[in-house]
Amino acid sequence: LLEPGDVARLDLTIDGADEIDPDLTATKGGGCAHLREKVVATMSERFVIIATSDKQVERLGDTFPIPIEVVPFALEPVRRTVTEEGFQVVARRRRDGGLVITDNGNHLLDARLAGGIEDPAVVDVWLATVPGVVTSGLFVDLAERAVLGNVDGSVVTVMRPAE
Repeated sequence: LLEPGDVARLDLTIDGADEIDPDLTATKGGGCAHLREKVVATMSERFVIIATSDKQVERLGDTFPIPIEVVPFALEPVRRTVTEEGFQVVARRRRDGGLVITDNGNHLLDARLAGGIEDPAVVDVWLATVPGVVTSGLFVDLAERAVLGNVDGSVVTVMRPAE
């Protein structure tokens, strides 16, 4: 394993996703590592998602929450700000009730929006402007394809729509 500072570019990154929309925008962060995974994905020439076909959704953020990594000092102000925009927001907790702490020493908020997010790119940019937000689990314009496995064992490859 190498540190990101030791590598200029990567040829290929293959990773899973919690949800994928028709544009191959993905939600990642169910495992609390989306910041590091986003850094690696943005360093890559090609980013391919592998997942089961049930991860495909029309809109992100309805059935699976959007993870938002937040510096501890700003957890409550960020929660209020995101809630004011119509999201249902909860701090992610461990089984013992304590707050989840990421590998980067931050906390996570999980945000859902009834009906899903209409434009994930806009939401991702907006979240990045909220003081205290480190990043969201929205992976916009990163994946070039998704390889999806079906319950019958077949595999479908979905390419990002041409722009």
